[in-house]
Amino acid sequence: ATKLSNKKMMVDTLNNLARYYLRTSQLDKMKEIINKTTKALDGFNYPAGKVAALSKIGTWYFAQNQFKDALKYYQQSANIVEVTDDPKGLAAAISNRGLTLKQLGEISKALEDYHRAIELSRSIQDYKQEAVTYGNIGVIHQQQGDLDQALDCYIKAVEIANSIGSKQIQTYYLGNLSTAYQAKGQRKEAIKAQQELLHISEITGN
Repeated sequence: ATKLSNKKMMVDTLNNLARYYLRTSQLDKMKEIINKTTKALDGFNYPAGKVAALSKIGTWYFAQNQFKDALKYYQQSANIVEVTDDPKGLAAAISNRGLTLKQLGEISKALEDYHRAIELSRSIQDYKQEAVTYGNIGVIHQQQGDLDQALDCYIKAVEIANSIGSKQIQTYYLGNLSTAYQAKGQRKEAIKAQQELLHISEITGN
């Protein structure tokens, strides 16, 4: 039991380290850690660790703009978590898949994944994932020229982020909100969004 526990701990540590290297844009080091994680998981039945590792591999390929390879690993991650009782993990997996499908031009499939991710996130009160996913849907609508739908999604993303105190998500989508208002010719609303963004930036020092 101790040996099994130690191996799980090692896989979790490697996955966390890969996440750190991703956040600090050290993609070469991230790749090295991913390779170590893959070896550690070889022949080891640890679904949660494997899902996390596959997601990291997908994210590494995504960061390299290799979207077909990213999709392959995100799909493998989704396949595993689909048969486990983990709605949070499934929401994250299909949201990643949706983001990649969007990059590959599979817009309808991406939207399908995003809407399912929202339902799953809402069912377990994972408001952070819900906010980000609404924002991602907004980006698609804005790129398609559907500014009303885009604004609706950005407003939802900002409101949810505000309700959970996530300034990072709030500021990101306030910027998108302002841009969409400008594109729609609603200058007053665009300025208001920019003022909110500036206010949060002054508070957080970012």
